[in-house]
Amino acid sequence: MTVKKRVVPALALFAIGFVMVIVSVGSHLGDYARSVFVHVDNPASYSFATFDKVLSQCVKDDRVDYKEVAKSKELQQAVDELAHIGPDRMVAPADRLCFWLNSYNLLTLKLIADRYPITSIRQLGQDTSFKRFIVGGKQLSLSDIYLNRILPMVGSVEPKAIFLMCGGSLGYPSLQDHAVQPEHLSGDAEAAAYKFLNDPANVYFDFEANTFYLSPFLEWNRVLFDKQYGSVFAFANRYLPAEKQANLQRVSTLTSFRPTFNWQLNDVAPIKESKAK
Repeated sequence: MTVKKRVVPALALFAIGFVMVIVSVGSHLGDYARSVFVHVDNPASYSFATFDKVLSQCVKDDRVDYKEVAKSKELQQAVDELAHIGPDRMVAPADRLCFWLNSYNLLTLKLIADRYPITSIRQLGQDTSFKRFIVGGKQLSLSDIYLNRILPMVGSVEPKAIFLMCGGSLGYPSLQDHAVQPEHLSGDAEAAAYKFLNDPANVYFDFEANTFYLSPFLEWNRVLFDKQYGSVFAFANRYLPAEKQANLQRVSTLTSFRPTFNWQLNDVAPIKESKAK
């Protein structure tokens, strides 16, 4: 009797798990079918013209007007176009990196727009890992693009280009009002790095505590800067005005990453509401 009682719950759990797998696979069958039969072009470069139009209309003062994004016909058009464009024939590393940066930012906007109104990207749950989009005929999630496309490439092409990648919250670098283009990659990356690193919410030296604090975003991407600059702290420090810099040569100077990250949506709505009050 004891053995039977143990076996039955185990079989029930197995059955439930099996059903969940079937449901999960079934829910993505349509996407898989579309990705298999979609026609894919592989141009030498891609300008993201439609996405550029969305950005010019919806990015305002480093924030995003998600109300406008959510009703933008051009947003869905840009996503549909991306399904047919692949980077396989992009010879120049800058072209390939720009392709993936723009893809990441575009699909982040799409993911948020589909769930809007929300106030925090935590409300997306596991969608960044499990929600898949068709990019050049392949099923990819935002996590796939970041971990398997952007990170392996950005270190050798332009490490500071990581500041052109926006995850949709105030803790990430702000979204540009234009698509990233290869000819402007270095300049845009430098400007974005300067802006992010000169925000006290991201980089701050507490003279009283003799402690240098950095954003969790820099901790997540420290591998891009530790080798070239000695440490991500040294990299961030060089962007600060002289009077705000930490003396990293002093033994007593402490370095630390902030314990919390600002997950609040980078929406213009809170700004509009505060002005109305």
